[in-house]
Amino acid sequence: MLDIIDATKENDVPEGLKIRWLNDVEGRVMCEVCRAMPESVKSIVSLEDELCVPEAYSMLYVLYVVSMIEFTKGDYSDFARLTLEFEKAFELYARWYIRNS
Repeated sequence: MLDIIDATKENDVPEGLKIRWLNDVEGRVMCEVCRAMPESVKSIVSLEDELCVPEAYSMLYVLYVVSMIEFTKGDYSDFARLTLEFEKAFELYARWYIRNS
């Protein structure tokens, strides 16, 4: 996933911070969509760890991390635009998950 993110948006954000942001998204998906308890959500600790959202909806990870890259750069208009796109992608995944679980 980080290769896709880095190919989408050139950045110098440390890998560890991008993994932290992936954990933020993963935790939100697991708690808000899958109804897991926060303490039961496993953290992503390496690039080999599997994310829970299927590939068809995985753009939500990219949108979130790229929005956070823009935030750290101080580009708040792009941050706001990308955050809206992330929220749309998150909602699409949530609807799919509810229909199919």
